[in-house]
Amino acid sequence: MPHERPIAPHERQEVVDAVRVRTAARALLLSGQGEGLDALFASRDGVEGPRTGLGSAQWLLEQLIAPWLEQARLMELLREWVDQCPQSYRPWLALGAAWHEVAARIRSARCANQVGRSQWIGAGLARDHAVACFLKALNCDPRGREAWHRLFRVTCYLGEPQWLLDQRAGKAPDDYLDADGHDELTWQAGMAHVASLGGALQQIPSLPACLAPRLPHEFADGKTYWLRQALAVSPDDLDLLTVYLYYLYPRWGGSHEQMQGFIDGPICRGLTEAQRNHLREMKENDWIELIDDSEDPDDIAQVRECLDGLLALELLPVTRARVLRAYTRHLSYQARTEVDGDVRWNKADMQRAYGMLAEMFELRPYAFAEWSFYTLEQCVAHAGIEDSADLMRRCLQLEELLQNDACALLWLDVARQCHAFGLSGDAPSEAGCREDRFDMALRMAESQGTDVGQHAFNLYSGIDSDAGIALFERLIARGHAGAMLVYSGELSPDAPPTKRGRVVPDAARSAALLEAAAAADHPVALCNWGLKRAKTFYSDGCPEARADALRCYRRVNDVALPHEAAWPYAMKTLVRMLWEGTPEEQHEAVHTVLVRIWLQDDADLEAWASRFFADAFLSGIGVAANRWLASIWLDRACEREPDDPDIADLQGRLQMQGDWLGGLRWRRAVERDRRQTDPEAYALTFGEAPPNPDAG
Repeated sequence: MPHERPIAPHERQEVVDAVRVRTAARALLLSGQGEGLDALFASRDGVEGPRTGLGSAQWLLEQLIAPWLEQARLMELLREWVDQCPQSYRPWLALGAAWHEVAARIRSARCANQVGRSQWIGAGLARDHAVACFLKALNCDPRGREAWHRLFRVTCYLGEPQWLLDQRAGKAPDDYLDADGHDELTWQAGMAHVASLGGALQQIPSLPACLAPRLPHEFADGKTYWLRQALAVSPDDLDLLTVYLYYLYPRWGGSHEQMQGFIDGPICRGLTEAQRNHLREMKENDWIELIDDSEDPDDIAQVRECLDGLLALELLPVTRARVLRAYTRHLSYQARTEVDGDVRWNKADMQRAYGMLAEMFELRPYAFAEWSFYTLEQCVAHAGIEDSADLMRRCLQLEELLQNDACALLWLDVARQCHAFGLSGDAPSEAGCREDRFDMALRMAESQGTDVGQHAFNLYSGIDSDAGIALFERLIARGHAGAMLVYSGELSPDAPPTKRGRVVPDAARSAALLEAAAAADHPVALCNWGLKRAKTFYSDGCPEARADALRCYRRVNDVALPHEAAWPYAMKTLVRMLWEGTPEEQHEAVHTVLVRIWLQDDADLEAWASRFFADAFLSGIGVAANRWLASIWLDRACEREPDDPDIADLQGRLQMQGDWLGGLRWRRAVERDRRQTDPEAYALTFGEAPPNPDAG
């Protein structure tokens, strides 16, 4: 009897069926057949209750709100579905889920202190839409598990709207559109985040009757209230309990003690041991993520002991896959070292990571690309581990259909035409149109914060240079600024030979791509093009070049956030260039740019700004010379960076060291300037008007 080839994951009937259902759902939405779409969703749930996993209604919802269309168009179609079926649960659920995605994208995955005020406003406005939609969904079906889940998640993530709390407390909500203490410009910037998607919520919804009364302590602890509500519909729901446990992480105001108490407490009493271990893995993952890239031997030993201990427990397949993901991530961190710019890999650790990835692929093939594609790339492309299990090709073949990971989709776009990864010919018809897949990959990359240019470079430098060049050209043809920036560097005659691959250096095109990336407002490209133009000015004295450089550096403030590396570089360089300019430019340097740097609540930036403020008041640059205020700023710089040699130099100038009677003259000058300080300079230093000597 002949040996039959095992069915590859991408050929499994459940995959093919799920992809066909996704195609049908999107077609129904595009054609405005709301009732047909509603029926299709109903057919994806089991008779005894909601299904989960590939092909389920829950999975189909995620596929419907994925970035397969421009966000504004998708929201328009979902609103049309709601209008066609206003009494149906699923359209309200889908619209709410889409608004939740919008809120997450606006807020971004950055730490809270790196999120701008306008982003918080925009995310809150989108959150309000999501909450309103989920409440309307529950009006249609009070037993709607997914609506309860998503209402719980969005309120944990972004808090509860005040209008919801007011209604639960029996009060009439205040007027909805309220700047809430924000200045008008910030408020309008926040509104702009949702303007193209329909604007702010126009009408506060009434609350569904299925909402249970809130216990007194639950007004201050909303997640407990929503957990209680959701568990009433789906008791012992592991997904729900896992999300609740996540919001007990210390970063969300909880503690590991609270997490352990929750796992051991009455709410989780009905779980199996494997389910309880799933929660234990979630708890341990918090501290592991914080130190798994640590170089301390004790930290490394602690992480590995914990992960080995978890793997020895009775685990659900998904839990084991999660532990393997954490382990491979840890190993890849520890295996990489860099000495004088030369990256080296510990082959033994990366070989071990590859073996874990192979096991993980068998456990969770449908989530593999989204979870661990980058780690696989590190093993195969960078560390030189043999792809003995053919994971890259198998993963990409599956991802061609499932379309969950932006990087994999971008690589796939050129893989077949370049015969990379053992792929050739046309993609399966179920994968859809190539251009549509490419558009989706770019939108997905934007929403996930994926560095597209870097991934194109990784393909070019580590796996297949022809495929990498083809991807760069595809991205550049679409005007992708990040790809222009990276490829500009590879085309430069100054690019290191080891990174050049087979691309032919082209100085003219390199410069043109950099200029185009800067024109598209890429922050790093603006810095690099500004530097190039500044060098032209300093070498040739060309005033147009100087103006271009200043424009680039000023523009970075509009398009980058302060925690991004481009922002402090651009602001510091802008100060230095303005320092040498006209009185108006010097005024801008001191009164605008330095103030902007000083206010960032960053010790390094504060120290840098303090030194320049001290120099400004000492030298009379942009302000009237004032040795008293110069001494104030210099003291601030000393507090933050006492060992800086520039501070010692400024101190010597301020105190007239080496001058005849310098110490005496310095003290008299400080006292004189303290009495003669003008209000603007005083406010610049202390943030308030000087005290009125005649008051009282």
